[in-house]
Amino acid sequence: HNYYSPNKLPYDDEYIFKEVIIGKGVWIGNNVIILPGTQIGDGVVVQAGSVLHGKISEGSVVGGNPAKVIMKRDMNTYFKLKNENKYSQK
Repeated sequence: HNYYSPNKLPYDDEYIFKEVIIGKGVWIGNNVIILPGTQIGDGVVVQAGSVLHGKISEGSVVGGNPAKVIMKRDMNTYFKLKNENKYSQK
């Protein structure tokens, strides 16, 4: 919503859209909020209940509100499994 509106309070009828990009092989837990304009890199793991915004670099394990990087995945293993097409079917 446009809360900078000079016409109405608390916001006007205009919607402000920003693209969300989610990379490949991303695991997003339950009840995660992804804010407009967020970019999530390949292989990211998002802890349940997290609030994401901004750019999350590939292979990050993130969690919290706002989400912070907890650790990085072993990207050599990630790319090996990806190249072998070994994805979970759950």
